[in-house]
Amino acid sequence: GTMVGLVITTYAIARLVMDLPAGRLAQRWGRRPLLFLGPAVVTISALGMGFATEYWQLLVYRFLQGLGAAAFSVAATIVVGEISTLSNRGQYISFYRGTVLIGLSLGPTLGGFVGQYWGYRTPFFCFAGLTFLATLWAYFHIPETKGEHSTGVFGSSNLPVKNNPINKPAPLYKNLNFMLISMISLFTLMTMAGNQITLIPLLGYERLGLSEGQVGLTLALVAVMQFAFIFLAGQLSDKLGRKTIIVPGGIIIALGLVLFTQSNSYHFLLISAAVLGMGRGFSGALPAAYVADIASPQNYEHTMALFFTITDIGAALGPINYFF
Repeated sequence: GTMVGLVITTYAIARLVMDLPAGRLAQRWGRRPLLFLGPAVVTISALGMGFATEYWQLLVYRFLQGLGAAAFSVAATIVVGEISTLSNRGQYISFYRGTVLIGLSLGPTLGGFVGQYWGYRTPFFCFAGLTFLATLWAYFHIPETKGEHSTGVFGSSNLPVKNNPINKPAPLYKNLNFMLISMISLFTLMTMAGNQITLIPLLGYERLGLSEGQVGLTLALVAVMQFAFIFLAGQLSDKLGRKTIIVPGGIIIALGLVLFTQSNSYHFLLISAAVLGMGRGFSGALPAAYVADIASPQNYEHTMALFFTITDIGAALGPINYFF
């Protein structure tokens, strides 16, 4: 368990290292280079993990994977925020962040079945193939958005970002709304890294004696429930406000985690997964939309990058919290 937790933590630490630089690079180079260079780096890392023969090699390539993933995710969220407005940002970012969360759940599902029938190295090569296709798509089809959209789409009428007398944005650590929503996202990712990605597979394998396919189906159910509610949550947040949806979603997530602690059968485990997925569908993506709402145009890239940095602290602490 400790070794598994360290592999996951290494990925999160790499994201922490890359988040803020990715924001600066997106501001300096534009968004498009990061959108295809990030997946390209992930492709190389996946191939490396597939051919790894030593544990330390797995850690090195996992770190490289985190760097590439952070570069892409920061740039992608910046783009989604730019091409959306206050009236539809919940839908846009819920769709994007929802696909990320769904991918995190479906990845183990695909990997579980592929690993069970074709060997444990095969999932890495499948992963490399998918990210290579993503690299090609980003390079040939995704345009640059820097400077092409009016700054009027940013900012919220009811959640202003106060500026100083020379019209320079105040430091983000003084923005209470930003800090609170970042903490919510931090704890959400902490539970996701510590429970959904790490403990659920170990619970299935070691306590319940499940097969790789059964564990994969459990994680797939989380993804299905997210898919069922993520888009509705985005639409409702545009009409009712982000907080109105985020708070109930967090309560449902907590309930799902409590149910997992009581799971003593496969059927109970599936029920717990359904509840957890519902909660993630309602609140998992909306904190990013909230941050984009309150971000100032002058430091938009830095705001989004810092949000991801704080969030990824949770991803790094989750496995440590549960295994050490």
